Amino acid sequence: MRARVPSGVRVAALALPVLVASGAPAARAQSDWWGAIVATSARERIHFADASEELRGLVRGLEGGVEFGRVNLRARYAEGALRPPGSDMRHDLAESFLIVGMRVVGGLELAGGLQARAYTTSPGTERWMLWQLRARYEAPVIAQVVHTYAELWRSATGSVNAVNILRTQPQGTDFLVNVGGKRVSKTFQGARGGEAGILIRGSGNAPTVRLAYSIDEARLEAGGYRDSIEGLTIAIGFDTRRHFD
Repeated sequence: MRARVPSGVRVAALALPVLVASGAPAARAQSDWWGAIVATSARERIHFADASEELRGLVRGLEGGVEFGRVNLRARYAEGALRPPGSDMRHDLAESFLIVGMRVVGGLELAGGLQARAYTTSPGTERWMLWQLRARYEAPVIAQVVHTYAELWRSATGSVNAVNILRTQPQGTDFLVNVGGKRVSKTFQGARGGEAGILIRGSGNAPTVRLAYSIDEARLEAGGYRDSIEGLTIAIGFDTRRHFD
């Protein structure tokens, strides 16, 4: 069984990168655009009470966006299988986001949007929906060729729904899961994360390369439950933006 985020979010997050990566003439004529193929070496850590679990794997997908003046729309969809070291157990992960941002001044951007994530194991699927607020800053290191950036985000609100894991609670955001053999009811408490990296933008038709490290963490109220994902990402694609001419 493969993880699936809610269909509406997944379709929107897939459609935008595919559109811009294809170099749609309308997007080129009216705006700046970018699109890339993404691969992330991910490590997930789950902690609850005295139980913990670590999983690793490769997550692959697409990302992209369109920018009109100071306003931009960006999206990502990726999926992959995470496994504990030395085990064949699959923990399928699928995630997407759809973000609307505004460049406030220079390289500073403020943004907000929706992130969806789904984990699938043999008992069922666990789904997270997070409404995020983001701040991103990008600065040139070597003129238009090499930029660095950092981005922080925090969930303004969110919900968790594990329909097929043990049983569903009537409240909608409460549910039961099995972590390290322990069963516990959990409620969404909050999520936050960040990413830092380097962008190498080629001139003309040369591809753009992005290298990044990211980490985000979601918390549930019961038992000090924490689910964190770290990732080392490489993205290769095209980017027409030139913010620092």
